[in-house]
Amino acid sequence: MGHHNYASICAGHSYKVINGITYPSVIGYNTVATNSGRITGLAVQKTGNFLFVARAGLNQLIVSNKTTGALVQSIAMVRPRSICVDAGNNLWVVTGTNKVSKYFFLPRRVSSALA
Repeated sequence: MGHHNYASICAGHSYKVINGITYPSVIGYNTVATNSGRITGLAVQKTGNFLFVARAGLNQLIVSNKTTGALVQSIAMVRPRSICVDAGNNLWVVTGTNKVSKYFFLPRRVSSALA
């Protein structure tokens, strides 16, 4: 996609930014006016179907369908910060307690594995 080409995501919300541009849809938009809703980590599976959005201030990890934006699962965890996806499409999460966890994926849900 070029700089001015935007994809619409059916479960996204339109969002107008300070410079006046209105994006047709955004994933992970949060109406919380404080920094508690700030995104602290973002990762996407290269060959899988999931987009991950971490919000440490809300103690939340959101799993969305990366194509449609539909919510797959919301996971409560202590201050998720750094997140990444490995070559096997597994999600690695560093929480506020400096614990590193690996998550693997079943067809319809996310499961935790000890790392």
